[in-house]
Amino acid sequence: MQFKSQQKQKDLLLIGKNLAFWSSLIATVLTCTLLDSHNNFGRAQVLLNQDRGQFSLKNQSAADLLDVQRGTRMIGRLASGETWHDDEIPARDLLDKERPLTVDGQIKLEHWGDALSQLPGNTIWARLQLQTAGMDVNRGLSMTSLLGAKQLNQNIARLKQSSAEMGKIWLESGPLTPLKAALLAYAARYAPVNVLLSRLLPNLNPYQAQDKLGNKLKIESPTWPEGYESLPDPRTSLRNAIELHGVKALPIVLESKVWSKDRGFSNIQLAFALLPEITVIQALKKRGNHELAQNLEEQFRKDRDLAMEKGSLAAESDLKKMFEARAKSDQATAISQATKTALFWRRYKLRPEASQVAKVVCSYIDMGAQKAINEKLLLAARAYLNLGQFVCFGHPFYRARAAEFTRTRGDLSFFDFDLESSVHWYRAAVQMSEEIIDKVRLIDTLARLAIIKLIEEDYRLANDYLKEARSQETPQVPPRKMLMIAEDLMPTPDNRARVGMIFLIVVLGIGAFSQILKVIFGGKKK
Repeated sequence: MQFKSQQKQKDLLLIGKNLAFWSSLIATVLTCTLLDSHNNFGRAQVLLNQDRGQFSLKNQSAADLLDVQRGTRMIGRLASGETWHDDEIPARDLLDKERPLTVDGQIKLEHWGDALSQLPGNTIWARLQLQTAGMDVNRGLSMTSLLGAKQLNQNIARLKQSSAEMGKIWLESGPLTPLKAALLAYAARYAPVNVLLSRLLPNLNPYQAQDKLGNKLKIESPTWPEGYESLPDPRTSLRNAIELHGVKALPIVLESKVWSKDRGFSNIQLAFALLPEITVIQALKKRGNHELAQNLEEQFRKDRDLAMEKGSLAAESDLKKMFEARAKSDQATAISQATKTALFWRRYKLRPEASQVAKVVCSYIDMGAQKAINEKLLLAARAYLNLGQFVCFGHPFYRARAAEFTRTRGDLSFFDFDLESSVHWYRAAVQMSEEIIDKVRLIDTLARLAIIKLIEEDYRLANDYLKEARSQETPQVPPRKMLMIAEDLMPTPDNRARVGMIFLIVVLGIGAFSQILKVIFGGKKK
């Protein structure tokens, strides 16, 4: 009996020791977790504290921040480690509606490489990262977006002035994660083509969810961390960057077979409609297609001799292939052969007559342009339209297709918040088509530009934009809300001040006139 009692005491003691051990272990784990959580909070790149109508903003990152503002409170430069204290001021938009108090600015581009290694960060950091890449973070809020236009344009202007050395640092400071790739791909819209586009295209395959570094990029439908939800996938951004840069980007695109296919240049002949022959040949050699480059050079030599011998009839072989493809309803081949024919005529200045054959060539060039526009391959569409300008003889359907292209190109600039560029394209569309949809687009964009200039207090230019917008109004064009808002915001001169100014001008004019009379006829002698 005594033995059992001793055994029971030993068992209880052992259980107690085990409980103490596991309790200590759990407590240690919880403590470490809490400490780690606290440390992570303390390491927030930008820390915002609000208390009793005041706020403090601390830059805890290794990068300097530029053009920082909280709501409507301008802070300016906030260096690494610096803290700003100020009163909280409610912000309102142009329609006097409450505006969210957000932190806006841009990471100094010389420090962006370090900042890109601190992803994702908190939502304030995410907002600054997106703005550094040139994104309009207020896109869904029309009035707020216009209020932030000046800062957005400053951010984009800095990206446009970035150097190739900067692009190298941004890419090489840490691994190319999907989120980093998406931010840099978006910035590639604005940075010169040799800064980001030329470096990203070889690393990101448009058809595979994996880059050359072995990173699995969920580019089909990426799910980004909180704060980055509006960021497009890298492929979408790179495609838009190519179209926005236009012909400047084409040599880089041609250096990649997969990107050439993706942008509508599977038929390399089409590139000759936009670039010199030597540039296309060099791009082919850079991507390793030496055989194709040599074949094209040899073909040019043969074509030159044939053109001198037969003139425009030298294109008979290509025309025959085009009609054979037409008979088989092989539209792709027919477009390809028509392109080759048009290029031949243009290269050797063999302008065809407005014959039935030329009309068929023109119709297939038009088909190529329409297909490219529908698929948002605007650089390829521009190449077809360049050829159409030579062979279509100003045909009405060519003008309609050109108007469709300029309209679509204007939309691309508009959604990229490049309003000045979109106005240029919309004006061209109005001149070529006179359609109501083009007038509506032009009026709305001019009104937005007027509002931006009013915010910047450039009243002369704002008035010029408003005048042009009003000149586009017709009975068929419905009243545009954005134009009415711009007109309401336009300051009207005080009539009393106007009368006073007129009176002053009259008095000064009379005084000046009397002085002139004195000079002519001489003053009174005393």
